[in-house]
Amino acid sequence: MNDLIFITSVINIPNTPYSYTNIRSVYNKYERYIQTMETIETIRRYMKVNNGLKIMLIECSDFNDNEGIKIEQIIKNNVDYYINLWENIELRNIIYGISKSYGELTFIDNVIKYIKNNHLIFNNIYKISGRYTILPTIDMSKYNNNLNVFNYIKEHNIVSTIFYKIPYNNLDDFNYFLNESKESCKNCIGLELIFMSYIHKMINNSNILLLDNNLSITGNIAVDGNKI
Repeated sequence: MNDLIFITSVINIPNTPYSYTNIRSVYNKYERYIQTMETIETIRRYMKVNNGLKIMLIECSDFNDNEGIKIEQIIKNNVDYYINLWENIELRNIIYGISKSYGELTFIDNVIKYIKNNHLIFNNIYKISGRYTILPTIDMSKYNNNLNVFNYIKEHNIVSTIFYKIPYNNLDDFNYFLNESKESCKNCIGLELIFMSYIHKMINNSNILLLDNNLSITGNIAVDGNKI
């Protein structure tokens, strides 16, 4: 079986605020497209997993102009699975709403539904946020296991939600926990805090691996352009 990595993405960003900022992105559609293609390129270059890796991109953008049609087709040609939630007005309104965490949860929920509805089976499921790139320093041996792997940010006592791994056989439990957390997401509680609750729940069964400040990912934060 292969592994899967899914990329959460909004390339054609709306001019709507988050709960914590009126600026959703300092980057325009074309810049976000270029950054997303770099995400895909570095996944292929640096994520070497034993059983191969399939790439999925889940998007929520209007690509109905000439430039958008070209962009969307190029993306489709460079991934194994492509989902665009734009036509679903209910989901679009959530993703374009004030709660970033609720939008992210919506992406994750629809990835899992796609996997289940299409009877796809993988060893592990990775997630990366769109526009972030894998660094050559990533040590994939730390992910080659049957554990839930998160990167722990010790100084803030949170885990990063930019990049993580969930074993396929734990996907249902993970999804159940996230759906139980939907109200917290609606109230704009950050996924970093919600994921810490998940980790505390799972920690006793030794199914969690926390990598201490070991995030081999870089990128520019959308709301201010700062690099991490």
